[in-house]
Amino acid sequence: MCVCRYSEEKGWELLWLCTGLFPPSNMLLPHVQRFLQSRKHHPLAQDCMTRLQKALRNGSRKYPPHLVEVEAIQHKTTQIFHKVYFPDDTDEAFEVESSTKAKDFCLAISARLLLKSPEGFSLFVKISDKVISVPEGDFFFDFVRHLTDWIKKARPSKDGIVPSLTYQVFFMKKLWTNTVPGKDSFADSIFHYYQVGGVGGWGVTELVPLVLSKLPRFKP
Repeated sequence: MCVCRYSEEKGWELLWLCTGLFPPSNMLLPHVQRFLQSRKHHPLAQDCMTRLQKALRNGSRKYPPHLVEVEAIQHKTTQIFHKVYFPDDTDEAFEVESSTKAKDFCLAISARLLLKSPEGFSLFVKISDKVISVPEGDFFFDFVRHLTDWIKKARPSKDGIVPSLTYQVFFMKKLWTNTVPGKDSFADSIFHYYQVGGVGGWGVTELVPLVLSKLPRFKP
């Protein structure tokens, strides 16, 4: 591959990453749009335009791209699938975009699992010995990038080698205030039953009064 061709490909990869992170200034925006429209034949042009529109709509990311995003475009793929784990020991892969916020992710998972409502559910990232809830307004990859960087800084490197950190994403019930046992069979079978006394933080002593309070009262 000639140097010019290689440089052009790397330029497109960089443009793909940038359009997923932040929109250009008002002065630069029309030039970027015209450039992409004039390169419709390129495989990444349309995807860059779509990412640009989402960046204009959803706002700018706060952190550099996550390694997963960089590796995806380096391997010539524009789709990123992320495995999500559930309390019943099952898992599924979901597509995550650079513009995906935690709330969007939760809605997609709830729809796939046929839950009646996403209310009370949250994404959790488990990394090292920590399990942290992802704020619904945060960009998913921003949160993971920030969390990874924070833990790396807290852990001193050995012999100049920065420790590699792997993480897992869980989808679990976080708030139980409006939970009605039996109202959503899918939520009961995937989450409620397994989270009692487990990661959900509820023990039997807390759950029994809740269940009893939701049962219909007997009228003689």
